[in-house]
Amino acid sequence: MARCAYTVALAFVALAASGCGGRSPGGSHAKGVVYTLKLEAAKIDWDAPLPPDVCFIASRRYEVEISGRSKQPELLCDAVADTYLPDEPRLRWPPPYLRNPDAAPSVVCVLALGSDHLEIDYGPADSGRLDGEGICHALVKEGWKRRPAWEGLDGPWPPEPG
Repeated sequence: MARCAYTVALAFVALAASGCGGRSPGGSHAKGVVYTLKLEAAKIDWDAPLPPDVCFIASRRYEVEISGRSKQPELLCDAVADTYLPDEPRLRWPPPYLRNPDAAPSVVCVLALGSDHLEIDYGPADSGRLDGEGICHALVKEGWKRRPAWEGLDGPWPPEPG
């Protein structure tokens, strides 16, 4: 969603810089119009629930995090956690580090299978106790396709081949 906001803001800047058009009907330049663009940081509601098609489960201390986008999101995340984090508690959204600007998860992999999407992350408290890359490799063996990390859960997702 943040990418979309930045794209819209960039479009407005490009529109303002281009002058929005060419010449007046008489062939001479019309008086210039000055555009002022004011960018403000979006206010984030840290306690807002996830979108209805998104799920999130994390291991103890949020060391490994599983995010998914699916028509049945809770089933997707629960199934992955049952298989790959069987002895871990199921920590839910939101992770406590969200308000800390110096703490952020790091993407291990982004995967797609049909219309389902997964992102496996190491949380900021990762100790190396759990193998996120091993989870990714196992899911690829099950038929999931790796996607570029920058796509995250938002895509763009090309259609699956025939």
